[in-house]
Amino acid sequence: MQTFNFSMKALRVLENEHRLIMHEITSWFDQMRVLEARGSIGDQELKTLMHQVAYSKEIINRHQVKEDKYFFEMLGHYIGMDQGPIMSIQEEHNEIEQYFTNAFVMYRDATPFKDYFPYLQEAYEILYMHMYKEENVLFPMAEKQFKAIDEEKLLEQVNSNILAET
Repeated sequence: MQTFNFSMKALRVLENEHRLIMHEITSWFDQMRVLEARGSIGDQELKTLMHQVAYSKEIINRHQVKEDKYFFEMLGHYIGMDQGPIMSIQEEHNEIEQYFTNAFVMYRDATPFKDYFPYLQEAYEILYMHMYKEENVLFPMAEKQFKAIDEEKLLEQVNSNILAET
């Protein structure tokens, strides 16, 4: 069983969500790599894969809303939002969204999978590094900066289930 890296409960909620997201995206990414190595993909396999990607994307979206609306806003009061790590992390949210959107548009248009595989691969890689940066840069900053009142408020704001519509 993995332990949490952060003592603040609100950060543990976000950290736990990262673990869920990593599990979800690694699942479809590994399947995608198998299909790519095989060199062919059936219509049903592709439909199943893209359904997994869409499900992951819904979870990611709900998580990112929490970060943008609550965590970044609160941390931004201490370190600013117009430059630095929060701004670059938010730009990555937009970049990740664009890669997924491109892949879904190409899927909808019946573009060959090999043509949009790179978009899904890029979304996976950016997400992987993105969460690493949050956990190794932003979360430690928050633990140092936040006061007890901040932690209580943030926990109340982020303590919701990202698996279901909130």
